[in-house]
Amino acid sequence: MMFKRKIQKGFTIIELLTVLAIIGILSLVILTLFQTILKGFDKEYRRLVSHLEFSSALELMRADLNHAGYGIAKDLGIQVVEWDGTNNTLIIRSTIDITNKKTRGWLFVDCTSNSNTFNVKLDDREEKTPNQDLVFTDINRNFVANGKYGKCPEPTILVAFPVDKNHTNCNGQYCYEIKYRFSENSDIECGQGNYRLTRAINSSKGESIISCLKNPQINIDNDNKKIFISMDVLEV
Repeated sequence: MMFKRKIQKGFTIIELLTVLAIIGILSLVILTLFQTILKGFDKEYRRLVSHLEFSSALELMRADLNHAGYGIAKDLGIQVVEWDGTNNTLIIRSTIDITNKKTRGWLFVDCTSNSNTFNVKLDDREEKTPNQDLVFTDINRNFVANGKYGKCPEPTILVAFPVDKNHTNCNGQYCYEIKYRFSENSDIECGQGNYRLTRAINSSKGESIISCLKNPQINIDNDNKKIFISMDVLEV
């Protein structure tokens, strides 16, 4: 009886090495492509975040500028918008800190009764806080007194503007000094010669609202009551 030997055919080492080399090349191409896509996505994401940060900061600055001088007595000679070139700081004075709802609004108070009763005719405060600090003016916005809710400083018709804690004093009256400060930023992402914009209330350290910007310029036209602000967002 004769037996036939079955021959099993396999891959040679050269063939296996060739396949592995092809797989390695394909893997490298796919990895490179993936890294390129990921870097592009990361760059686009950071650019989007930068633009959103820039837009949000400008909107906040616009709101602060719109309320410059709000609640500030006219007869105290307070400069409501000021540029401090030495410290690269724009100062906005107001009784409103737009980020604090306790400072938003006003009251119309009749204190003319014989009993000096604090008679509130209109309370337009966003948050009606008892015993709150107030700036009192007359109906012509001349300064009367710094005081408290519920206490008449004078027996007359008053307009009152609320302030929350941590207010400061502006030439005799309670107020806030909102400070936009441009400081040099040498972060790796920003590079040399670029700036960070921070927003601070009074003497606080503040917080960064734009990480990287360039060419900030401030020009105040006091005669025409205009302010010109320009800055460029840095493409990171």
